[in-house]
Amino acid sequence: HRRYNSGSTRFEQPDPYNGSYNLTNPQSFNRYSYVNNDPVNFIDPFGLDPSGALGRALADATNLALNIVIVPIDRDQTDIERQLSQAELDIIWQDVIGLLHSRQDCIDFVNAVLVQVSINTGIEAMRNMQDLFNAIVAQGGIYINSKIPHPAESWGALSGPANNGFPATIKIAKLSFTGESWVRGDTVVGEMFHLAAKFGVFSDSALAWAGYQVAWAQGYHPLPPPITTDTEKNSKYFHMELQFAACNPYQRKK
Repeated sequence: HRRYNSGSTRFEQPDPYNGSYNLTNPQSFNRYSYVNNDPVNFIDPFGLDPSGALGRALADATNLALNIVIVPIDRDQTDIERQLSQAELDIIWQDVIGLLHSRQDCIDFVNAVLVQVSINTGIEAMRNMQDLFNAIVAQGGIYINSKIPHPAESWGALSGPANNGFPATIKIAKLSFTGESWVRGDTVVGEMFHLAAKFGVFSDSALAWAGYQVAWAQGYHPLPPPITTDTEKNSKYFHMELQFAACNPYQRKK
């Protein structure tokens, strides 16, 4: 059977039954759906046949109930710390791409900040977002962790494994796959900024100053960043003011 994640409302494994493809039904090519997204009219006890016919036959033959097939993840255990599945990572990457390419100010802001923070700190940045995303996934990965004190956090560094340190990892306190995709993309991009450094990480204060310089160059008029190295204040300034202004699709330049 296939494992079903009730949080993302998706199977975490594709349909292995090739016979369930139907050229006349585009929904059948979504290998992560359940009965062509029509559970009212169909059943599929083994998660194999979206028409329900094979599923009913197998269920009758083995006297297995329907509820043994869709196996919800134990939310009490996994929400403390659960690594995203490949299906979820695919969605997140599409969210990132959608965010960057749906608003020119956003992709310009991201690219310019990575250039500016490299100049300011003398640390080279990985500027290709797809390469950066793939590197993070290959190292530590992306997790849901309901116990972290912030909406999202970056842990480790790309240079970590080569220097006896922690691998680059992103942790997100709460992730909904039913909300607007730009919110998910914006959350992940925010942590990718920190992990883009090829050695160590880019601090919130370094990003705040680089973001301030870029925002003015883009025609925004933000107040200067906090005159402090306080992580919380600089993080709020960079992510909630500068990044939000550039990447929120509903935000107007001011």
